[in-house]
Amino acid sequence: MLSMQKINSTGVFSQTDFLFTPRPGTDTLDLTLNCVFDKPYDFYFEANVINRTIGRLGPEAKIGFTRRNLIRGGEKLDINLHGSYEWDITGKGSDMNSYQYGIDASLEFPRILFPTLRKQRQTANADRQRRTPRRRFYTTPWTVAKVSADIIRRPQYYKMYILNAEWTYRWQNTQYTRHEFAPLTLKYQHLSSMTADFEDVLAKNPYLLATMSDYFIPKMRYTYSYASPQNLQNPIRLEATVEEAGNVTALWDLAGGHRWNEKDKTLFSNPYSQFIKLEADLTKTWQLNDKAQLVGHINAGVLWWFGNSSDFPFSEGFYVGGANSLRAFPVRSIGPGRFYALGNRQASYLMQTGNSKFVANLEYRRNLFGNLYGALFIDVGNIWSTRNWHIEITDNMGDEEKNFAQLWNTSTNDNKFRFQNALKQLATGTGIGLRYDLDFLVLRVDWGFGLHVPYDTSKSGYFNIERFSDMHTLHIAIGYPF
Repeated sequence: MLSMQKINSTGVFSQTDFLFTPRPGTDTLDLTLNCVFDKPYDFYFEANVINRTIGRLGPEAKIGFTRRNLIRGGEKLDINLHGSYEWDITGKGSDMNSYQYGIDASLEFPRILFPTLRKQRQTANADRQRRTPRRRFYTTPWTVAKVSADIIRRPQYYKMYILNAEWTYRWQNTQYTRHEFAPLTLKYQHLSSMTADFEDVLAKNPYLLATMSDYFIPKMRYTYSYASPQNLQNPIRLEATVEEAGNVTALWDLAGGHRWNEKDKTLFSNPYSQFIKLEADLTKTWQLNDKAQLVGHINAGVLWWFGNSSDFPFSEGFYVGGANSLRAFPVRSIGPGRFYALGNRQASYLMQTGNSKFVANLEYRRNLFGNLYGALFIDVGNIWSTRNWHIEITDNMGDEEKNFAQLWNTSTNDNKFRFQNALKQLATGTGIGLRYDLDFLVLRVDWGFGLHVPYDTSKSGYFNIERFSDMHTLHIAIGYPF
């Protein structure tokens, strides 16, 4: 069975068959292995209609092809072209017609592909054969190269270029451990042009200002995963990730005469981000009986930005709330620290991110009948931020924006992580849930009830949520939360 899994994992064959035949007069079995090659080409076409709630409607299409066993080594090439066009159907003359087009490409190799000199490789192979057996992987290792590019055009507003690229190695040395190393990951976004009308839109929408600003994130990432044997009664699963961004680029600039702490040095017309990010995720399961189990989960992370960066990128920040975190609260509604956004959801979505996070969950799961399962859970957690942002209050701000800015400016000291205050600043929620297991996926409904929020309210004591309407949230999701 293990040999069949390894052969199938190469992606070259559509069918494999092991035929064992006894050898006469011995206790030996002869093996006949029959493999059927998968079809070399796949062509696909997808089309749909986009209907956005902001009043835009239009077609979207994707056309592509897949080539298997590209150079007779089990490689897989996939390329697709995509595009969309959306008309403004509000009838308000906003002229928000838009179009987008781009390309995605990926090339997968069923081996560790690393550039070396041919002579060095031949010498290493010869030495390995003389002294030690060849290193073996538990499953087929993979080298994956991906690149995608998009051009977005909003007539009368802006034109934007987006580029993503990645080179990744994935391998398993044992049945229980997995490794993923991406020595090069690029995330690039550049707003090449904008109109005066769009500048007015950005001034009134801080969320757009953050998400559509230029960025360049050259990253290196390593992820280690461990899953204990399935036959253990109380298994664990651990995943830890280390990321760094911009440090190699900063060393290059340092050699070129720039200072390490000099801000906003550019590459390809964009300032590049510089940070180190650590994140760990641990899950422990206790099997109580054949129908019930208790699952504990901890997720924590921290990010330090320095050098060329004045702040961490919006896309790299931590947040809590939602279907897989604190289920009693909506996404990005808690933190950082004791901060409270006074109902300004757009501004809070922008500001309620942090550079450190802690979330802990405990969930009791039980089979009710058939494929239906029930759950009781309790979640605690928060994020914290060491940002020193100061929002300038101007006369053209509305009352809501002024109140938000004043709250943020006065709460920055309370947003930072401190051990003596951390327990008091953990939001807490509980709830119930249902899961329906379809074998190939799990449909999940969780109804969370808030017990404690980290900011001050009109209610004293630990259970300090003011109104019942503010203390419960319903989430519909696919898959288990952890």
